[in-house]
Amino acid sequence: MSFSSKMNSRGKIVIALTTAFFAAVGFLFSITTPKSYTTAAVLAPEVVNRQLPITALSGLTGSLMGEAANYSSDAIKIYFYPSVVTSIPFLVDLLKTPVRTADGKVETTLEDYLDNHQKSSLLSKIKNAPGKLLPEKEKGREVTVSDSLKGEVEVFTISEELYDKVMGLSGSISAGVNYRNRKITISYKAQDPLVSYMVCCAIIDNLDKYVKDYRVSKFNEIYEFLLEYVKIKRDEAYQAQERLAEYEDSHGGLHTEESRTRVKELTAERDFAMLVMNQVDASVETVRIRMEKPVPVFEAINPPFLPNRHSGPTPLRDALTYAIIGLLLSSSFVLLEDKLFRR
Repeated sequence: MSFSSKMNSRGKIVIALTTAFFAAVGFLFSITTPKSYTTAAVLAPEVVNRQLPITALSGLTGSLMGEAANYSSDAIKIYFYPSVVTSIPFLVDLLKTPVRTADGKVETTLEDYLDNHQKSSLLSKIKNAPGKLLPEKEKGREVTVSDSLKGEVEVFTISEELYDKVMGLSGSISAGVNYRNRKITISYKAQDPLVSYMVCCAIIDNLDKYVKDYRVSKFNEIYEFLLEYVKIKRDEAYQAQERLAEYEDSHGGLHTEESRTRVKELTAERDFAMLVMNQVDASVETVRIRMEKPVPVFEAINPPFLPNRHSGPTPLRDALTYAIIGLLLSSSFVLLEDKLFRR
């Protein structure tokens, strides 16, 4: 049977009423949802000379130089930034951010603001209603989580209550990377425009500090490695010089071709050892300068600004979305009514 033949007056009424009901529900949920304000920023990583001068030694020192020979200033690649800003340790630290509402009535931490100074939507109240009938969560329960962003798996425990808070906070943060033009977009949504702005700024500042601290820790590792390595190369250079001096003393005249050839070999060994020692010395100084003058992590192309209009909710769009859902469901019901009830 065709669609038009099934669409009798009763079917049309069912579809119209269902669509109108869903539209009304969507409009009701939307107008009872507190306004939200979104602050966004676009960042670009600083372009620097990625290779340290110690790469010139890669052919001489081989695998001994390891990580130091190939290390770049981007200790954490930009495609990891979204994972960083939504990681448990980062969010726990973000909850301590001081915030202030636009009307100046509330000045507290982000954690307290989220706990005690936010309005709940009608939809969230309906979702949370069944939970209120269940026994309260046992206080003091802990959740085990892990953080592997820094190359090492760090396992730690936090309270279940804190875990729920950071998971809720992560839902208000959006972070993405445009791989083509290497741009990073970070945004935060809150019920107050000033809180949204302050937290977005805090996310950027904390991310900058996180990457810089990690860079410094890696440079420290390389610096300590090079200090030990340069001692080895200095000893090798001095030993080569001593071998040359001892041979020249023991073969004073150097009249034979064999002795002159041997002196050339020892001189070449001494010169090579001195070259390596000087290059490693230069690398140590370069790393030390990098540690004292760290390279900026990124530049704000589009810095965060205080939003002057709310980003949501949008009642008409929400009503239309619910109306389309109602239209699809009711149309499906009318078309399948005979198969469902004629059995």
